[in-house]
Amino acid sequence: MEGTWKKLTNKVDFYASKPVNAGTDIDGSPTFVARAPLTTQMIPGKLVVRQNDQIYFYCSLDGREFPVDNRLVEFLVNDGYCWETLQRKNGEVPANAIIGGTGVSNMAHYIGRAYHDRIWIPGKIDGISRCLFIPYDYKEHRKDEYHVLVKPETEAYSRSSSGGCCKYVGRIFTGCKINITNCAFFKRNTGKIMEGTWKKLTNKSDVYTSTAVHAGTDIDGSPTYVARAPFTNQIIPGKLVVRQDGTLYFFYCYGGIEFLVDNKLVEFLVNDGYCWEKDQRKNGEVPANAIIGGKGVYNMSHYIGRAYHERVWIPGKIDGLNKCLFVPFDSEEHRKDEYYVLVKPDTEAYGRNSSGGCFKSTGRKINIKNFALFKIN
Repeated sequence: MEGTWKKLTNKVDFYASKPVNAGTDIDGSPTFVARAPLTTQMIPGKLVVRQNDQIYFYCSLDGREFPVDNRLVEFLVNDGYCWETLQRKNGEVPANAIIGGTGVSNMAHYIGRAYHDRIWIPGKIDGISRCLFIPYDYKEHRKDEYHVLVKPETEAYSRSSSGGCCKYVGRIFTGCKINITNCAFFKRNTGKIMEGTWKKLTNKSDVYTSTAVHAGTDIDGSPTYVARAPFTNQIIPGKLVVRQDGTLYFFYCYGGIEFLVDNKLVEFLVNDGYCWEKDQRKNGEVPANAIIGGKGVYNMSHYIGRAYHERVWIPGKIDGLNKCLFVPFDSEEHRKDEYYVLVKPDTEAYGRNSSGGCFKSTGRKINIKNFALFKIN
């Protein structure tokens, strides 16, 4: 049972659409059921309407609470839903539970809530972890017992005065798979502005035979290459490490943290004569022939850069908003104000040196905001 979801626009439209109430926040502000994309998942969480009319959405993943841009948020329109008054556990949901999104392996996230720190907080019921996860105070909290949001059936339910439902007597199941493409918020732009060719990661041999773009070596001497993967509504370039035992690992960074990403989501950059500029740049600047690696917030392009950190070269994302390069290393995101840019050499402006770098371009500098690889659907 999927329910009806509506794009969040403003407070007036929000209340007119009768959202599903979940409780109150710690300051007394009302909270409601909503959802947003994070990595490859669609995650239900809490929408808070502050007393100053500001609206904020939070969901949780991998131990952290994440605030999400309101433009990506959908709230659940109330169609007579209610919270079960009796608790469930072990990831169980009734047959008429409301689907809130999708998780790993395309498994449905259902909507639940739990009492935490004197307030009710909605979140995602995770069938793999067999619990409810809720966002609160910058962290993700696990709740082994929870209440499920359901669509009452007259034969099985009676509504209580508190807005909850009496216990459902129907069957229980642990979730089903739905098509995650129905929840996609972005699609590829068909533009070809220094985009490069990206190929799905399959195995070690494919990386070498397709001539991936070399970035350096990891701390143990394993070679690293340029790759990318999705995160929230972004596509983020990072480092692909090929260990000596043949295993592949991809890392990128976001929000101060380094993330390890499932290889099924990763694309690596096929080398088309690219090279790293020999001289450093700064302040978010890139040359006109820089290679686009993905896209960030406000649909702004991420370009590919690298920097020297802890005695190794690490590739990452050049962020035009923060005017720097961010690289993933040792579980953290590291800011580099000076960096080297991956470019497609022009014969008139560049000469390749023996180390695979390029002499400094004499071309113009461009506004990083001008190039977007993806657009919001």
